[in-house]
Amino acid sequence: MKKLIIFLSLFLHALIIEPKSLSHRGIVNDIKIIDNKIYSVSNDNALKVWDKSLRLIATIYEKQNENYGNLYTIASNNKYILTAGIVGIDNAVFIHRKKDLKTVKLLKRSFSGINKLKFFPDKKTLAIAAGNTLHLYDKNLKILKK
Repeated sequence: MKKLIIFLSLFLHALIIEPKSLSHRGIVNDIKIIDNKIYSVSNDNALKVWDKSLRLIATIYEKQNENYGNLYTIASNNKYILTAGIVGIDNAVFIHRKKDLKTVKLLKRSFSGINKLKFFPDKKTLAIAAGNTLHLYDKNLKILKK
C-alpha cells in the first residue's frame, strides 16, 4: 500500500511539474491501475493511458472532441475499459476494447450524468451511479435493475 501511495504521489507530482507533456487540460477525476498501466479521465473529456515510467501511451477523446464534456469515472473487466461522465447530451458509457482501446459500444440511456462505474468482483455485473439513481447491468449490458 505504501508503495502505491508513493507511486501515485510521484505520478501526480509529475503532472504538476510537466503540465504540457503529461497533464490533462482539466481536473483529473479518476485513475485506475489496470494491467500495469495507469488510466486517467478528466474534465477535458479525455481518457489517457500511461506506462509505469509516466510515458503517455494513448489519448482518446470521447466523441472525438476534447471540448465535449467531462469524464468522471473508469471501470474495467477482463475485456473492456469503460468511461463515463457528463458527455454532451448523450451521457453514455463508452466501452473500449482493452487490447487496442477502440470504442466498440456506447451504452446510451437517459442518465442524468454518470458519477461512478463499478464492476462487482465477479466482473459480470456493472453498477452505474447516475444522478440520484443506481442502475445494474449484466455482462451483456442488459439492464437488470434501476
